[in-house]
Parts: sequence; C-alpha cells; structure tokens
Amino acid sequence: MADGYELGGRIELAYMERVISPYCVRRRLSDGGEILVSHGLVHVGKECLVRVNSKPNRKGNNPLGDFITSQIPKDFSGLASNDYVFCALWEKRMNKCRVAPHFNELEVYYNPGKWGYFYFIQPNSTQRKGRIRVASNGMFNTERNTLSKIVQRYLPDPQRYARLIVAEGQECMERVLEVIEDKNLVPVVLESLV
Repeated sequence: MADGYELGGRIELAYMERVISPYCVRRRLSDGGEILVSHGLVHVGKECLVRVNSKPNRKGNNPLGDFITSQIPKDFSGLASNDYVFCALWEKRMNKCRVAPHFNELEVYYNPGKWGYFYFIQPNSTQRKGRIRVASNGMFNTERNTLSKIVQRYLPDPQRYARLIVAEGQECMERVLEVIEDKNLVPVVLESLV
C-alpha cells in the first residue's frame, strides 16, 4: 500500500464493510485502513475496486474515494494513478441531450471521482470527427488528434483528475481498450451505477 502522499488517484481493492449514508466505510485490504467511498451502497459485503481521491488529513479522518467496479482482475494488487485510464461504455439505453453526454448526464451512470474533462468517442470516429472533449463547464470541442495521441498526450494529470474515455457502443469500446493497452497502460472499465 502506498503512503498517504501517494494515495491520490490510486485504485485499491476494498471490502465494503458498512453503510454510513451516503458513503460506505470500506477497509483497504492491503493495510486494513478504512476509506469512505461514494456510489457503492449496493455492494456492501463485497469486494470492489475503489479510486482514492484524497489522503487522510491531519485530524486522522479517513481518505475519500469512489466506487469503480465489482469486477476484480485476478491477482489485483493496486494501480498507481499513472498506470491506468478509465473506460466507460455508453449504451443505447443511456440518455444524452447532445452529441455527447454532459457531466451531469454521465454522472447518472458513472462517477470515477474528481475530473476536469473526459473524451467521448463515437463509432467510426476519424481525426476530423467523432472525438469530443467534454469539459466540466459544458464546453464541447472536437478533438483533431488520433485516439493514440489523445491517450498518450491529452488526458488530464492523473494525480489531480480521473482520466476517462467514454466509448459509444461495444465496437468503439474495443478499439479504445486496444489503444490504451498499446500505450502500456491498464484500461479500467467502469461499472455502471444503474
């Protein structure tokens, strides 16, 4: 387990121990410490992956984190913030008002923690269309770079913000996962909250 200064942005395995509304207290299995985690109430009594968003403060308060998924890779031992990129599948059942979901629309289904922006990748996207950067202020910008360059250069600082790519449809998702792996990063697929 990383020390308190290295926790920000890490993904850790946690056991959902008890409910403290609207958070669950979860014990990080590697060191026995506790963390308050949002969006995991239905997973109490199970192991899950959690993104740590803060370190313990001087008063000894528990760090805060967010539920990521209940699908745990074999032999999972934690990931540093620089080692992974979140991926989310935008399904037909999910609602969006524009060409890409806004933060509020995305947070209905996924919430990987603190984020400044994310990328929305449409099927059959090219360097000229279908790759959209969605900022927290509601601005949509078409990204005129390859998916490979987006992963390599244009994702946010992982110690400050969650790095997230949302793929519209399964075929698009497979392409995103492949590009992330080609850059020697671990794609972490978010589990839908609803």
